Amino acid sequence: MPWERFPSPGGIQRKNSSRGFFRRGRNSAHGRDRLARRGCLAHTREEMGAEKVKQNHTSLILFAHGSSVEGANRSVEMLADEVRSNGPYEYVEAAFLEMAQPDLAAAVARAAAAGLERIIVVPYFLTMGVHLRDDLPRLVAAQKQRHPKLEIAVAESLDGHPQMASLILEMASLRERKTS
Repeated sequence: MPWERFPSPGGIQRKNSSRGFFRRGRNSAHGRDRLARRGCLAHTREEMGAEKVKQNHTSLILFAHGSSVEGANRSVEMLADEVRSNGPYEYVEAAFLEMAQPDLAAAVARAAAAGLERIIVVPYFLTMGVHLRDDLPRLVAAQKQRHPKLEIAVAESLDGHPQMASLILEMASLRERKTS
């Protein structure tokens, strides 16, 4: 299974729970600690601080499609901020395939200029479509040529994540409660 090969940043494993995959309650220190105590997160806030020191030469780039709707692009940027706040990586940035900036080339250039040695591109796409199958490998290959001393790896897409069905069911359940 692809998610076993490429665990979440810093080895943080989110256990399957009825609470779903992404919960806003994790944004606060209290929320993270509460979830860690309940077994939903493998590390406490203090342990994450120690991990950040170890991960400071690695960048995450959250790579999304991009939209002409600015609010959609902003939500990807906000997710990148949340990942930075809650994970071991100090440098996390959103990048877009089209219709928004920065594109992947600009995001990689900024990470290289910041002195980072490794970049993990995390596709924020639901399925392995043409953009992930054809476009992303071509774009990454171009960046590897442009920055030969920089290690660039690509994570799996969200397709097939073991908690995707739970997340969909949670979203449907929330909607059901609103209409009841």
